Amino acid sequence: MKKHIHNIRLLGVLLFGGAFGFAQTTNTGVLHVNPGTIFASVAEFDNKAGAEFTNNGESYFYSHFNNDGTVGFDAAGERLTRFEAPYGNNPKVPQELTGTQLSHLFDVQFNNDGTKFVSASFDRYLRLWDTESGKVLGTYTNRRVPYVVKFYPHDDNTFVVGCSDNKIVAYDSTTGEITQQYDHHLAPVNTITFVEDNGAKMVTSSDDKK
Repeated sequence: MKKHIHNIRLLGVLLFGGAFGFAQTTNTGVLHVNPGTIFASVAEFDNKAGAEFTNNGESYFYSHFNNDGTVGFDAAGERLTRFEAPYGNNPKVPQELTGTQLSHLFDVQFNNDGTKFVSASFDRYLRLWDTESGKVLGTYTNRRVPYVVKFYPHDDNTFVVGCSDNKIVAYDSTTGEITQQYDHHLAPVNTITFVEDNGAKMVTSSDDKK
């Protein structure tokens, strides 16, 4: 069934023409995408400081994305945010995701050959994607907010996740099972970096400053 764009609240959304015929979509107020609706920006999207973008439906961005305001979604329901690349159908120009504020899609990590990536979101779910087709290959959760995700350097079927419950968990993407858990932090885990011995060790950081 085809979906239609409707029930989108727009306050302070401007379109600006640019060089070479390109345009820019600038949000200076409130942009709210309701459930069951689709929003798409072919032009560069700029969410200004103090502006709010709430996606409770489906949103597609086909050019550069910048967030200096608030980007998020409500707690309940299904939603999708998808960044389409390459920019302008030109493989030599990568799509840029920039800004001074965090969007409530906490992390995106590509596997070693770039054919897949894992997204970590405020909705407490991690999703494994096929880069080329955009198909979801797997969904994972331990009912905690995942702040950071990293693929193991030598096995694309394993990734580790730093969570809001102060723990780090390792997933087997083929089974969806948690294969290892690390629980020495006293606050949410913010970064994970594999180091030394060809990635056999990792360094982590947390709000506990350890």
